[in-house]
Amino acid sequence: MRFADNFIWKTLIWLSTRIFVLYFVLIFLYNGLFDEELRRVKTLNYLMPRSGYLVKFMTREVELEKEALRKEVRYYKKVSQYMPDSPAAYSVLGFCYYYLGKEKKAVVSYEQAISLAPKQFWNYYNSGIIYFKNKEYAKALSLFEKAAVINSTQALQSLYATKTYQGLIAKSGISLDVMRDVRLTEGYRNAYLMLAVTNYYLSDFPGMLKASLLAMTGNFQGEEIFLYCAGVALYEMKKYQGAGVYFQKAIARNPRDVQAQYYFGLTLRALGKEELSERFLNQSRLLGGGKEGVAALEKDLFLRLF
Repeated sequence: MRFADNFIWKTLIWLSTRIFVLYFVLIFLYNGLFDEELRRVKTLNYLMPRSGYLVKFMTREVELEKEALRKEVRYYKKVSQYMPDSPAAYSVLGFCYYYLGKEKKAVVSYEQAISLAPKQFWNYYNSGIIYFKNKEYAKALSLFEKAAVINSTQALQSLYATKTYQGLIAKSGISLDVMRDVRLTEGYRNAYLMLAVTNYYLSDFPGMLKASLLAMTGNFQGEEIFLYCAGVALYEMKKYQGAGVYFQKAIARNPRDVQAQYYFGLTLRALGKEELSERFLNQSRLLGGGKEGVAALEKDLFLRLF
């Protein structure tokens, strides 16, 4: 009995000692984790830009200030370090890097954002713009195609799913209705436009026509631009009768559409209607040109955060 009592007693002492040590280890680890979390919060609060410049620049209320964007980069690099699963941090980094002239870093950041949030429309669109401006049209086309097929409801949900974007949207003062009915709708319109233009540069004129016709089913504002693109596609395919129909519709929507006037003149010339052709070509000259063609549609390519 005495041996059994001693064994039990020693076992209890051993277990108590281990529990006591484990308790202090857990307390130490908890305090360490708490201190680390507190340190991270303090670091982010210290680095967080206070001016609201990023949103103002994105909405084009202010001009490019590279030092202001560098501050944003310092902050969001730290956010991505502490929260590597945050797609919004990489999206913002991509946006900032692009306007700082660091396009390779911008593309890598957008690729990381896409891998984390495959339903976020703007990451595909912005990446496509970067590749397009660098004349990497095949890559741009693939990204515009992926952007265009994302369900708009899922795109909006993906945007609002992260606290980073929630904070930026709150700073912008843009309502959910405006975000959905104006900004995102405009984004899809531009994605279809870029699909049409990119196909033009790839000499895929049936693809250009398809993108233009699909866009017309979306009831986007400024439909005349897609009527014009459809006309250009048919003109390049030497389907002049069909091209003329679309150019006429574009001109009816906007009589000062210099590009449509110019291409309609070329179309009439191809159809052997020289006198009428000269009338529209002269009209395009009076309106200020027209020879830019599809390139005129590229003048205002601007990346968006949302």
